Amino acid sequence: PLFLSHIYKHKDAEDYAENAVSATGLKVRFDSFMLDLHQRREEFNTLAKGKSTQSRTSGIKIHAAQLDLTNADVRAVSASLRGTTTEAIRKGSISTLITEQDDKPDLSRFTIPDNDFSWIDMDDFVELDWILPTEPHPDTKILPLAFAPRLTYFRQTDIG
Repeated sequence: PLFLSHIYKHKDAEDYAENAVSATGLKVRFDSFMLDLHQRREEFNTLAKGKSTQSRTSGIKIHAAQLDLTNADVRAVSASLRGTTTEAIRKGSISTLITEQDDKPDLSRFTIPDNDFSWIDMDDFVELDWILPTEPHPDTKILPLAFAPRLTYFRQTDIG
Protein backbone atom coordinates (compact mmCIF):
# COMPACT_ATOMS: atom_id res chain seq x y z
CA PRO A 1 0.00 0.00 0.00
CA LEU A 2 0.92 3.66 -0.44
CA PHE A 3 0.44 6.04 2.49
CA LEU A 4 0.33 9.83 2.10
CA SER A 5 -0.03 12.22 5.01
CA HIS A 6 -0.46 15.95 5.47
CA ILE A 7 -0.06 16.90 9.12
CA TYR A 8 0.70 20.30 10.60
CA LYS A 9 1.70 21.29 14.11
CA HIS A 10 0.02 24.15 15.93
CA LYS A 11 -0.16 25.54 19.44
CA ASP A 12 -3.76 26.00 20.60
CA ALA A 13 -4.80 28.15 23.57
CA GLU A 14 -5.64 25.07 25.67
CA ASP A 15 -2.20 23.61 24.92
CA TYR A 16 -0.32 26.45 26.65
CA ALA A 17 -1.34 25.23 30.10
CA GLU A 18 -0.36 21.64 29.23
CA ASN A 19 3.00 22.52 27.62
CA ALA A 20 1.98 20.57 24.53
CA VAL A 21 1.77 21.10 20.79
CA SER A 22 -1.11 19.73 18.72
CA ALA A 23 -0.71 18.00 15.38
CA THR A 24 -3.70 17.76 13.05
CA GLY A 25 -4.07 16.39 9.56
CA LEU A 26 -5.14 13.78 7.07
CA LYS A 27 -3.64 10.47 6.10
CA VAL A 28 -4.71 8.27 3.20
CA ARG A 29 -3.85 4.71 2.20
CA PHE A 30 -4.18 3.40 -1.35
CA ASP A 31 -3.91 -0.29 -2.17
CA SER A 32 -3.03 0.74 -5.73
CA PHE A 33 -1.90 4.09 -7.16
CA MET A 34 -1.51 4.51 -10.93
CA LEU A 35 -0.72 7.83 -12.61
CA ASP A 36 -0.26 7.98 -16.38
CA LEU A 37 0.78 11.34 -17.91
CA HIS A 38 1.29 12.12 -21.60
CA GLN A 39 3.04 15.23 -22.90
CA ARG A 40 3.39 16.71 -26.36
CA ARG A 41 4.83 19.80 -27.97
CA GLU A 42 2.10 22.32 -28.73
CA GLU A 43 1.98 25.78 -30.26
CA PHE A 44 0.07 28.50 -28.47
CA ASN A 45 -0.34 32.29 -28.39
CA THR A 46 1.59 34.32 -25.85
CA LEU A 47 2.05 38.00 -25.03
CA ALA A 48 5.55 39.34 -25.61
CA LYS A 49 7.12 40.93 -22.53
CA GLY A 50 6.60 44.68 -22.48
CA LYS A 51 4.48 44.57 -25.64
CA SER A 52 0.78 44.30 -26.27
CA THR A 53 1.18 42.09 -29.32
CA GLN A 54 0.68 38.36 -29.38
CA SER A 55 3.14 35.93 -30.85
CA ARG A 56 3.20 32.16 -31.37
CA THR A 57 5.49 29.95 -29.35
CA SER A 58 5.69 26.27 -28.53
CA GLY A 59 6.20 24.29 -25.37
CA ILE A 60 5.74 20.82 -23.96
CA LYS A 61 2.44 20.53 -22.11
CA ILE A 62 0.52 17.72 -20.46
CA HIS A 63 -1.91 16.48 -23.09
CA ALA A 64 -3.63 13.61 -21.29
CA ALA A 65 -3.67 12.13 -17.80
CA GLN A 66 -5.22 9.20 -16.00
CA LEU A 67 -5.25 8.67 -12.24
CA ASP A 68 -6.55 5.36 -10.89
CA LEU A 69 -6.74 4.67 -7.15
CA THR A 70 -8.11 1.54 -5.46
CA ASN A 71 -9.31 1.29 -1.87
CA ALA A 72 -8.72 4.93 -0.90
CA ASP A 73 -9.03 4.98 2.91
CA VAL A 74 -8.87 8.51 4.37
CA ARG A 75 -8.29 9.06 8.09
CA ALA A 76 -8.25 12.13 10.31
CA VAL A 77 -5.17 12.39 12.54
CA SER A 78 -4.97 14.27 15.83
CA ALA A 79 -2.04 14.14 18.23
CA SER A 80 -0.78 15.90 21.34
CA LEU A 81 3.02 16.18 21.49
CA ARG A 82 4.56 16.83 24.90
CA GLY A 83 8.13 17.75 25.74
CA THR A 84 8.34 20.65 23.31
CA THR A 85 9.09 23.44 25.79
CA THR A 86 12.53 25.03 26.05
CA GLU A 87 12.83 23.73 29.62
CA ALA A 88 12.02 20.13 28.58
CA ILE A 89 14.57 20.27 25.78
CA ARG A 90 17.27 21.64 28.13
CA LYS A 91 16.64 18.79 30.60
CA GLY A 92 16.84 16.08 27.92
CA SER A 93 20.27 15.08 26.71
CA ILE A 94 21.06 14.53 23.03
CA SER A 95 21.83 10.83 23.62
CA THR A 96 18.49 10.35 25.43
CA LEU A 97 16.61 12.06 22.60
CA ILE A 98 18.30 9.89 19.98
CA THR A 99 17.81 6.56 21.79
CA GLU A 100 14.17 7.28 22.69
CA GLN A 101 13.35 8.29 19.10
CA ASP A 102 14.57 4.87 17.91
CA ASP A 103 12.14 3.02 20.20
CA LYS A 104 8.99 1.49 18.76
CA PRO A 105 5.86 3.59 19.35
CA ASP A 106 3.84 2.91 22.50
CA LEU A 107 0.69 1.39 20.95
CA SER A 108 -1.36 2.11 24.08
CA ARG A 109 -1.12 5.85 23.25
CA PHE A 110 -2.91 5.34 19.89
CA THR A 111 -6.66 5.29 19.32
CA ILE A 112 -7.40 3.44 16.07
CA PRO A 113 -10.96 2.02 15.97
CA ASP A 114 -10.12 -0.98 13.75
CA ASN A 115 -6.75 -1.62 15.53
CA ASP A 116 -4.90 -1.50 12.19
CA PHE A 117 -1.48 -0.42 13.46
CA SER A 118 -0.03 -0.15 9.94
CA TRP A 119 -1.29 3.46 10.06
CA ILE A 120 1.34 4.36 12.66
CA ASP A 121 4.42 6.15 11.35
CA MET A 122 6.22 8.42 13.80
CA ASP A 123 7.87 10.22 10.87
CA ASP A 124 4.45 11.78 10.17
CA PHE A 125 5.20 14.15 13.06
CA VAL A 126 8.72 15.15 11.99
CA GLU A 127 9.18 18.60 10.46
CA LEU A 128 12.47 20.08 9.33
CA ASP A 129 12.11 23.33 11.24
CA TRP A 130 10.88 21.83 14.55
CA ILE A 131 12.96 20.36 17.36
CA LEU A 132 12.01 16.78 18.14
CA PRO A 133 10.02 16.55 21.39
CA THR A 134 11.71 15.04 24.43
CA GLU A 135 8.69 12.75 24.98
CA PRO A 136 8.67 10.40 21.97
CA HIS A 137 5.18 8.90 22.46
CA PRO A 138 2.35 11.32 21.56
CA ASP A 139 -1.30 10.67 22.41
CA THR A 140 -2.69 10.06 18.92
CA LYS A 141 -6.09 9.41 17.33
CA ILE A 142 -6.32 8.04 13.78
CA LEU A 143 -10.03 7.99 12.93
CA PRO A 144 -11.87 6.88 9.75
CA LEU A 145 -13.09 9.81 7.65
CA ALA A 146 -13.91 8.50 4.14
CA PHE A 147 -13.50 5.44 1.95
CA ALA A 148 -13.83 4.82 -1.78
CA PRO A 149 -13.31 1.39 -3.34
CA ARG A 150 -12.10 3.05 -6.56
CA LEU A 151 -11.40 6.56 -7.80
CA THR A 152 -10.60 7.21 -11.45
CA TYR A 153 -9.87 10.56 -13.08
CA PHE A 154 -9.33 11.12 -16.81
CA ARG A 155 -8.30 14.36 -18.45
CA GLN A 156 -7.52 15.23 -22.03
CA THR A 157 -6.57 18.78 -22.85
CA ASP A 158 -6.78 19.86 -26.47
CA ILE A 159 -5.38 23.32 -26.96
CA GLY A 160 -6.58 24.79 -30.24
